[in-house]
Amino acid sequence: MDIEKMQKDVYGETKRLGYEVNLYTTIGKLDEELKELKNCSAGDRRNIYTAGFIQNDADFKSYFENKIKNTVYDEIPDMIFVLMSYCECKNVNIETLMNMKLRYNKLRNKKIDPETNCSNIDCNNNEAGYCIGEECLLNEDR
Repeated sequence: MDIEKMQKDVYGETKRLGYEVNLYTTIGKLDEELKELKNCSAGDRRNIYTAGFIQNDADFKSYFENKIKNTVYDEIPDMIFVLMSYCECKNVNIETLMNMKLRYNKLRNKKIDPETNCSNIDCNNNEAGYCIGEECLLNEDR
């Protein structure tokens, strides 16, 4: 999948459908989509694979509307499309942003488990804090 091409296509469709894209409309649209996600049905993931084999556009549209519309498999892409449109409007590649954020997340300190107050399973420390790898910063004497 070419995410950069998809981002451009999504933005083109967003404009074709008449949506305005700026920070405020993006936040509003994400809020709207999040509400729809909270209220939709779980859906059957097998329908996604079946839809991929339907060649005729009219048949695909009918299948989508009957089997996928208003499920998580309809609403999740909507949220991604809103974000892609905003990124394209700002001339920012969403794939670059995702790779950058994933790299950062991999470098972050682990958060403490609220029940044990430590991410290290062997640590008996009862204070709040952060751990780096398996070393608890609050239990340096171990």
